[in-house]
Amino acid sequence: MNHPVSARKSFIQIKTIYIALLAGQLIFLAVAYILVSNHLVWTKPGLDPLKYISMVSSVSALFASYFFKENFNKEASRQGNLGAKVEKYKIGSIISGAVIEGANIFNLIVYLLTKEYSPIILFVFLIIIFLLQFPSNTRIINDIKLTKSEQDEVMGRI
Repeated sequence: MNHPVSARKSFIQIKTIYIALLAGQLIFLAVAYILVSNHLVWTKPGLDPLKYISMVSSVSALFASYFFKENFNKEASRQGNLGAKVEKYKIGSIISGAVIEGANIFNLIVYLLTKEYSPIILFVFLIIIFLLQFPSNTRIINDIKLTKSEQDEVMGRI
């Protein structure tokens, strides 16, 4: 039997997924850095275009992430009930985070292949953006324009 998840539990799930996305990126960064610093990765000449592709993909991911998040937030705020609002917000948050994560994974792969630090700088920039988009209670309330009663239900003040 399929039971609907409460709004409060859904927001906890969103935060948990966000933290997992962040952890995956940071673990891969640590692994990449260890491999490069211990000279366990060999580079091949002619991979410089990857650095430029990395820059373009990072900027593109930034805009795509913003677009998806805003689009899903608008849809969420138009929903009638809290469950539908939360579901749209959850999907938007996951997609937005995954887009940034994808660009960062690509940045780390470029770092592994080229041993250049420019992809790491892009990685750090995107991680800062990722952290600034963390779904805090205030952000969630403002993003999908929750009513006072919906806020109380989400924050567990019933």
